[in-house]
Amino acid sequence: VCRALRVARVSDRLIRRLTGWLLALTAIAGFLWILLAKAQPAGEQQYLFDAAKAIIKDKTKDLVRESGSLYFYFATSPTQFGNLAYVELLTRVFGAKGILIAAPALNVLLLVLSYASLLKTTGRLFRDNRVTLLTLLLLCASFQPLLLCTVIDAGVLAASLIVWSVGRMVQYIQYGKKSNLVWGALLTALAAAFSPVSLAAVVALALLLGLH
Repeated sequence: VCRALRVARVSDRLIRRLTGWLLALTAIAGFLWILLAKAQPAGEQQYLFDAAKAIIKDKTKDLVRESGSLYFYFATSPTQFGNLAYVELLTRVFGAKGILIAAPALNVLLLVLSYASLLKTTGRLFRDNRVTLLTLLLLCASFQPLLLCTVIDAGVLAASLIVWSVGRMVQYIQYGKKSNLVWGALLTALAAAFSPVSLAAVVALALLLGLH
């Protein structure tokens, strides 16, 4: 594939068409997967789900009582409160049963939008449609992100926010518009608030700006 791309001529029109079709197919595959998987919360997701329901029903004894399992979980994992706020919001909007489908469906949508953003950023950085095409093929051939869309926490949201933040930072470095820096910082802060794993990306972006 790489050898073929070296000599291939990839037009903007072809990139637009392939991007539209392949991202649409990725979204369809994702929606089919979550419908077939019918995944239920487990592990940390179960704690978040139970805590969100307890807050909504105003039954917080297990959250405030030191002997409660939910109290112990959040006492030992204080960085999960952003995740909890996200799960609680979705539970309030879609209900305790509706979130089991709505959250994964939202994850698929966020994943596809982040793919689109990543492709735009690739185009800005390399200005070579062959690189953009290779990126598109690699993204659509990677099934692991789709498999992870069954979760109900804010992991996919945080990853998407980081991707969008990177796009803004790249635009700031290229064009010097401070509005892109502000938006990039805001998106990065939101990602860190929702998921502690995003802190690694925050450090990486800070180093990038420092070197710039």
